[in-house]
Amino acid sequence: MLAEKGYYDSAKNPNGNRIKHQYESKTINNDKILVDHATDLTWQQSGSGDDMEYDKAEEYIRGLNQQELAGFIAIGAYRSLRKPCP
Repeated sequence: MLAEKGYYDSAKNPNGNRIKHQYESKTINNDKILVDHATDLTWQQSGSGDDMEYDKAEEYIRGLNQQELAGFIAIGAYRSLRKPCP
């Protein structure tokens, strides 16, 4: 499927197309965020500044969502902010 759709994978389809990211740094409600218009993902620009284990990272993100960082609102099981994939 990767080759059929033209998706990039370093091992399975190295000639596939990579995402052409379109980053924009923004400040909303005094919160600095980074928006990738190619993927519609939004990131907290600064991060926590602390090293933390998985459980603490979950707690940190819940706190950001409760504060509605940059106006993003968490609704039910859908979270506005998530952990980056390892």
